[in-house]
Amino acid sequence: MDILTFSQGTQKYIGLAYSADSPSTAGVTGDVWKFAWHTASANPADYATGWQIETFNSTVAIDNHLSAAWDGSNIYITMKDDKNAVWVTKGLPGALGSWETVKAVNGDNGSVSGPSRPTLVVDHATDSLHVLYQQSTNLPYGDIYMKSVSLDGPLAFDPSTLGTRVMRTNNGSSLIDPQPPVHAVDESMDGAFYMVAANANAREIWYNQINLGSPELFT
Repeated sequence: MDILTFSQGTQKYIGLAYSADSPSTAGVTGDVWKFAWHTASANPADYATGWQIETFNSTVAIDNHLSAAWDGSNIYITMKDDKNAVWVTKGLPGALGSWETVKAVNGDNGSVSGPSRPTLVVDHATDSLHVLYQQSTNLPYGDIYMKSVSLDGPLAFDPSTLGTRVMRTNNGSSLIDPQPPVHAVDESMDGAFYMVAANANAREIWYNQINLGSPELFT
């Protein structure tokens, strides 16, 4: 599950993006993508009731690795499927809007090992959405890759390519769990943001400075 805030006009909301499967989740058939939202309140007791929940995709069998972000107009959600491919969608829930058909970022639903741990960065400096992920679910884990798409147009990726490599080890075998900033990035950040990832072999945390518009590989 991932949590975010979003707004429509002057109304602010709390949103939860999550996966649900059967038979683990009551009332769910198959593996589905779900989104729950609630008007924002300063009183914690208000969240005991009043949630709206919708299933917005059931065509891609989900896993539990996901990330959500808000760009001021759309909610973006990326998720790994049960065959280790990374997917992304954007939109708004319920009567607030609709969701774009999910698009594969890397991998396909017929593979048995592929990218994992996807996460998102909203980049207002270049008007882009960046999707970052580790190269492989299984050992050797490989490197950290990134793909980008405009915030303004429809989502479109070539799932057959890995994307831009933005972090690697000397032997390219052990980087996992990329973590970028939780907030959107923009010109005020001196043209770059930092990303961290775990080096599973060395048991260390590594970092790289990602230049907006022109990422550089860190070894």
